[in-house]
Amino acid sequence: LQEAEVKVPEAFQRWRKGRSVPGAEGKHEVEQRVARALAEIATLHEGRRVIVVSHGGVISSTYRYVAGSRYPGTIANASLSTIRSRDKGKTWDVVEYAACNHLAIKQVGFDSA
Repeated sequence: LQEAEVKVPEAFQRWRKGRSVPGAEGKHEVEQRVARALAEIATLHEGRRVIVVSHGGVISSTYRYVAGSRYPGTIANASLSTIRSRDKGKTWDVVEYAACNHLAIKQVGFDSA
């Protein structure tokens, strides 16, 4: 993000404010892409568990598409989300979103000598 802020500051500011950026995919287009991908996954893997790995923008868009609203918290890196398909991907349920309990931090001591 720092690179974008320096190289294309106007576009970066538009993006930060949630506005469209010329030449870039908008939120609506991302949500449409997410909807198509989810429908395809549900059709190809009906009744099976599937793991999908993605970046935060798509994960946020997936929540908006599935839940119909913006995610109310923070979606941390390496968090886990679980959604369940009904009706062959026509409707979805949020089971768990942005869970981080697997990321427990352990105290580690370092010897500086």
